[in-house]
Amino acid sequence: MVHAGDIRGFSLDCENRNAERGSGSPSLGCATAQPVWLLGEAVGTYEDGMREFRQYRRKQIAELRPYEPGEDMSRVSISAPDKQAGSPKAGDMIARNPKNHADKWLVTEQYFADNFEPL
Repeated sequence: MVHAGDIRGFSLDCENRNAERGSGSPSLGCATAQPVWLLGEAVGTYEDGMREFRQYRRKQIAELRPYEPGEDMSRVSISAPDKQAGSPKAGDMIARNPKNHADKWLVTEQYFADNFEPL
């Protein structure tokens, strides 16, 4: 089975669409009419599900710690816009995936202040 566009829970199945067209290779055209699945529920088509953002509330507790200036950040993901804005810097936080502690990313001080509070 060929999957196009697997992105953290989103999966597009092109095999049936390709069979209808007589093509064995995936293409953007095959995916546009296919449903986008999120946690077992169809949430739209490839075009609207992958291009439009929807709002979701988080269901879990986040694990974060303060960034310490000068620490090794080689294993922490930092977005290009955050790097351009001068991060990492004092006040930023390091978040980690509770199920995979090797998966870490930087959270800017402002985003943290706007979106998180201690328990």
